[in-house]
Amino acid sequence: MPERLDADDEAAFTRVIVGFTESASFSPIVASVMTRFRQSWPNVMLVLEEDLSETLAGAVEQGRLDLAFVRPPIRTPNQLSIDALGDEPMVVAMPREHRFAQRSSVKLRELAAEDFVLRRRTTGLQAAILSACREEGFSPRITQQAPQLSTIINLVAASMGVAIVPECMNSVRPERVVFVAISDLGVRAQLGLLRKKGGSHVVQRFMEVARSASHQSPPRGRSGGSAK
Repeated sequence: MPERLDADDEAAFTRVIVGFTESASFSPIVASVMTRFRQSWPNVMLVLEEDLSETLAGAVEQGRLDLAFVRPPIRTPNQLSIDALGDEPMVVAMPREHRFAQRSSVKLRELAAEDFVLRRRTTGLQAAILSACREEGFSPRITQQAPQLSTIINLVAASMGVAIVPECMNSVRPERVVFVAISDLGVRAQLGLLRKKGGSHVVQRFMEVARSASHQSPPRGRSGGSAK
């Protein structure tokens, strides 16, 4: 049964402003949280804003957002709290005609000679991937940069290079792009829900829904295989 707010809460909190990163919007956990919250609290309006994790964290700190789905690692000031909701492997997106496209997995060092398409602004997750490449003895040859992961995958579809992305992106451009597991990459895309410590009753209930959804979501394996 849908739940109702008491009179004071309903007067003060008729909406919740939630931020999210682009890749987080593809996460089945995020989709489940949104659906469950709307079903349980139909009298609360969800207002959504997309941005990078670091920008979202600043907006939560300044009170412009109530919560934000982010991709750690990010700076978390003392007044903020972050709940880990899950993680997933990183996979390499490549054109369907690529020589590795029929493989179930590759090793990171096998990508050393590839052209890479990366985010224009370095995030904590991207920095971790670049560090892992350096540990394998190479620096990715960056030939294209784009502001959004969906744009990056479109560039991969146009044979402009390969890209290392969270596994949840494997539903984008499946007719032109193959997503192959990276067997020895320890970096995983984490998903966290950021908020100010304490928070309103409605924010607390949103957190409860998120924790429940994350516990019921099936774990994502370390080898995603190719999505063909």
